[in-house]
Amino acid sequence: MLTVAAVALLAALLLPLVSTATNCGGNNAAISVCKQCALEVLLSRINTRTNGFEFARLPETEKVELAKLAHSHWVPSANFWIQTNVANLAGSKQILVVCDRAYGNLPAPTWRNGYRKNLAHAVAYSDGSGGIITPAEFAKLDFALFIKLSSLTEPSSSTNGH
Repeated sequence: MLTVAAVALLAALLLPLVSTATNCGGNNAAISVCKQCALEVLLSRINTRTNGFEFARLPETEKVELAKLAHSHWVPSANFWIQTNVANLAGSKQILVVCDRAYGNLPAPTWRNGYRKNLAHAVAYSDGSGGIITPAEFAKLDFALFIKLSSLTEPSSSTNGH
């Protein structure tokens, strides 16, 4: 009986060293949402044949689609913010969409990095790419230039003001 307990204890201690946990939520999911929102904006730009983007000029149907994207079950406590006015999307790389919740799963905490979590915010850029920024970079963003996407489906909430 003692041998079985010792083997079970040893397995419980060693299993995390050799197994890989799922990394589906957090910044992986948030980057996906950010990129989907940015691609909606880029498609809108193509449809209107303009170089810039003005959120106010988006048709209501597209605003509703963006708001739906912002309600991801993978990151339920996150809010996604989209820049309301970008003069020129062509040839520049500006933050277009940002997640206000910092997650620590990129790079994935493993035994190789001492299970260290690096908090970061997911973003999507005006060229359609996605990535992460540090909390310090996030703090420097001017949220007067952004609108919270989830506010589009909340009847009495303000749209600006982080």
